[in-house]
Amino acid sequence: MKPIHLKIDLNRSWLFDFATDVNRLAGTNIRISDNRFIFPPTIATGFAEVNEIETGLSFCTMELFLKQKLTIEYVKNERSPNCYFRYNTGSYNSEETVDEEHHFTKGSNLHALMIYKAATATGLSGDKGAYLNYMWVIMSEQWMQTNLGETPWLKDVPYIFHSIDMQLYATARQTGEIRSIAYDLRLVAYKGIILQLVSLSLSKIIQQQSDVERIDFADKEKIIYHINKVFADLSRPFPTVDKLAAGIFMSKSKFNALFKKIYQKNVYEYYTELRMQKAMALLRTGKYPVAEVAHRISYQNLGHFSRAFRKYYGMLPKDCIPKLSGIRWERNMQAF
Repeated sequence: MKPIHLKIDLNRSWLFDFATDVNRLAGTNIRISDNRFIFPPTIATGFAEVNEIETGLSFCTMELFLKQKLTIEYVKNERSPNCYFRYNTGSYNSEETVDEEHHFTKGSNLHALMIYKAATATGLSGDKGAYLNYMWVIMSEQWMQTNLGETPWLKDVPYIFHSIDMQLYATARQTGEIRSIAYDLRLVAYKGIILQLVSLSLSKIIQQQSDVERIDFADKEKIIYHINKVFADLSRPFPTVDKLAAGIFMSKSKFNALFKKIYQKNVYEYYTELRMQKAMALLRTGKYPVAEVAHRISYQNLGHFSRAFRKYYGMLPKDCIPKLSGIRWERNMQAF
């Protein structure tokens, strides 16, 4: 089937136009209900949703298991003063683009938070079988000044990436629990979580920028390139820190110090985070048994994997596998 390419302008009420385009391509007539559009099953299982919290602030979510290749291009809007905080909370086999850069993930996104302005061309894509799970907080410049104060460091930076951590992840996931409450209270709850999420994001970004500015650029690029290459395949055993440092002809102490400044965590914490995020993404596809997921992230002992997963997420791996499929799963998504 021919790949699907869609364009979105997040600076206005985009969901209606988006739903119209998807329905036209799929030959369906699925309506938007309660600000949510359920995808036609021939294209994807999942939904796209918009919540207008108040003037100048909106919150969008998208959660899709793709049935065919899909590319979503976010229209570049030079006239808009909006700023976007985009969070990847567990995508699988997705690709993010920003200007000329591409960031691909096989289960854990190395740059899970992206802040960018409306004048920056961005996009998402995934092949058949990919899982896209993204959230956007969209803020006008006036709303930011009123609620967050001045953010002069954003004015000269077209986009910023930052690795997500468990504090950000746990805060972002709270938004999924809000739909069950009354609509008026829902908007208040959304705003509370969004303020907490953005506050955490800004503090971590500012700290990271401050630390990274003191790192030699060549060393930073060397470490990032090396780490991305080594951890691209998580089925391989964890290399020792000595080997990682030796791979770029750097002392262990210098490597450890620079790594923590760049990633805000030590190597083992970072490696554990990658493994757990990939495990969650694989489990949520519903395609893999727990034993295979453990093997794919280099756990030889299923018990060790289950304990590590429970320590990280507070639940067992088996509890993350969808219990429904096909039409029943789609109905369950509608009631989400």
